[in-house]
Amino acid sequence: MTESINIETKNNRAQICSGELVGFEQDGVKYIHGGGKPSDLKQKEDYSGWQKSEIIMFPIVGAVVGYKVKLEDRFVSHDIHGISNALEFVTESRESNSVQLVQQYDGVTPIKNPNYKPRSACPEYLEWPFRYELRKSIELTETGIKVGISLTNKSNIDMPYMLGFHPAFRTLGKVHTAVFVELSGESYTLEEVIKESIEGNGALFLKGVERLSYENTSTKKGFEFVSGNFNNIMMWSPGKDSGMFCIEPITNLPEESPAARKYFVNKTQHKIVEPGKTKDYWVEIKPRC
Repeated sequence: MTESINIETKNNRAQICSGELVGFEQDGVKYIHGGGKPSDLKQKEDYSGWQKSEIIMFPIVGAVVGYKVKLEDRFVSHDIHGISNALEFVTESRESNSVQLVQQYDGVTPIKNPNYKPRSACPEYLEWPFRYELRKSIELTETGIKVGISLTNKSNIDMPYMLGFHPAFRTLGKVHTAVFVELSGESYTLEEVIKESIEGNGALFLKGVERLSYENTSTKKGFEFVSGNFNNIMMWSPGKDSGMFCIEPITNLPEESPAARKYFVNKTQHKIVEPGKTKDYWVEIKPRC
């Protein structure tokens, strides 16, 4: 049975289903794409595009050549965006305006791959030989919503990793009037993001960027997107008819060409968390009224 939690303040509310943020609205405007909602809660527009609302990408970001990643002298089975999205986040505690969620893995148990189908090339089970804990907090604030992510290495050796947050947003209007702007003033249209997603390297890569504003000028609706400690962003959309796009803060950008992605080989392209240590990250979404 799907666990559904609603949290709210005077002006905004959020919905969490089985650990996934599937809805956020402020003053009646819905910002999160509802692809991750259970079918009995979906509206017509939620069936377009990606059928998730958000995932944590860990310990890799992106597709995997041959479904294998190299860890020193061995290879382990992986699929796109790693193993976290194949494991459960459970509710640890909740208040009227916040939820604390946790995901734990023992570093031993085979992980059922949700993408596996009989006679498909992808592996039936995924592997990660490290014990870890991921905590995800979702809190409504006076200005919007804040998501915190904490990664703890519970193994007795250093753990390599990439980590990212992958939320999906509604376009809030027409595709050709949607614009993203960096703090520096550099701008990108949603049409450019869609073209790069479909015809380019699968996403638009923004190195060293942690903050973006989004506005759809046809409706004058938008939001500020601010992240902490990730240092990079990818933007992706499956197409102009999907009604959605993703802003994905990540610790390390993967190789732009999917065919060149060889995780944990080049030490400049991943992070390390030491035994018993915790790394903290966060994202804020602030609607623009």
